[in-house]
Amino acid sequence: MMAGLVSTTIGLAIVFFKLIGGLRKEIADHKIHAAENFVTKDSLRDEMRALRESLDNLSARIDRVLDK
Repeated sequence: MMAGLVSTTIGLAIVFFKLIGGLRKEIADHKIHAAENFVTKDSLRDEMRALRESLDNLSARIDRVLDK
């Protein structure tokens, strides 16, 4: 009876370790996917700032042309 309990416990431990290992791989894969496909806040902020500056410059140029 004790041997069966030990055997079952070891079997469950092996299953859990395999499950945890699989989950770690899935998390690592997702981190790589996110790094390759999603933008960071700082990067987005920089791009938005550059876009606003470009639009401001374009607006100023249009105003100058219309004022002539």
